Amino acid sequence: MTHEQWVKMSPPEQRVKIAELCGWKFDGTRPDGERMWCSPTEVWKFTNGETGGPCKRISDNLPDYLNDLNAMQQTHQVLHDAERFEEYVRILASLSKGHTTSIVKVAEATAEQQAEAFVLTMTQEEMK
Repeated sequence: MTHEQWVKMSPPEQRVKIAELCGWKFDGTRPDGERMWCSPTEVWKFTNGETGGPCKRISDNLPDYLNDLNAMQQTHQVLHDAERFEEYVRILASLSKGHTTSIVKVAEATAEQQAEAFVLTMTQEEMK
């Protein structure tokens, strides 16, 4: 994905793209229109305490990656290897404005800037 493709997406589309790259799975739409998602880290639990599968269904309540730095912190777990993380930092520094040193740019990056850098990093393989 390119920067141009990213900015053409609506914020909800951007949020879904990040969630999918983090392992969230779309699990269908209920008759009332509510979209259901499976979390990559949680297990569905019944009221009696038994688990019901490898994912917890969550109604259209994906993390708010574009506005929440804590949500973006979760994406860093997906950037497993050092090479991929270095590429993320390089892209993030190029997107950040206002300072001359890369480390300051990265430290002060907004959630929205981190979100774009994450998607551009994770989708580089698609571009090859």
